[in-house]
Amino acid sequence: MQNSYTHALKSTNDSGFYSIIEYDLESPDIQQQFVELFAEIQTEFVSWYPGYISSTFVASTDGKRIYNLVHWKSEAYFTHFENMSDTQSRSEAIDKALSK
Repeated sequence: MQNSYTHALKSTNDSGFYSIIEYDLESPDIQQQFVELFAEIQTEFVSWYPGYISSTFVASTDGKRIYNLVHWKSEAYFTHFENMSDTQSRSEAIDKALSK
């Protein structure tokens, strides 16, 4: 599994900031499992941070990608999350969940 972050401002009709995370999956067989497990990890590691609004998962039709759109009140809240969060533990939790 590989991931990369892409930052984008939300449309002018809405407020806030989105971080868009793309995950490339090794097998389409794990796509649904990944969404379920990642939603749990999102709740544990991300959702309680100040400025977090919501998270939306989008699954590709070929089963090989997942996009996670995380809505923040502002880019400053997202930057605070990136600077203060435990990225290593979050990544380890994802790897551990997928190895089950």
